[in-house]
Amino acid sequence: MRIAIAGATGAVGNHVVNVAHERGHSVVALSRSAGVDLFSSARVTSALEGVRAVIDVASISTTSLRASENFCSNSTMNLLTAGVQAGVDHHLALSILNAEKAPTGYYAGKLLQEQLVEDGPLP
Repeated sequence: MRIAIAGATGAVGNHVVNVAHERGHSVVALSRSAGVDLFSSARVTSALEGVRAVIDVASISTTSLRASENFCSNSTMNLLTAGVQAGVDHHLALSILNAEKAPTGYYAGKLLQEQLVEDGPLP
């Protein structure tokens, strides 16, 4: 299966890419270093051509609520919108267990991301 991994070159993304390859999947790396800025809807849409599933493990290093919510909302909406246009079958986002118990800073962005994915157009 052709899988896009957002945050593919990060700490978690590297492991996800390795496991996907080990299981015989074709991986599309979505990261700035791979030429895909998640804030560029056109670039994300182009990168998702032929992709069946998106695994979003992208992250931002911040404790700022505003920066976290901005990153999570913009990147998630671009991935979901591009996913619909590309005919993606599934969207999976890495969450943080019990983030709702500390809904500030970075965790607030992750909670927003969860809600966007849950309410979004892709299973």
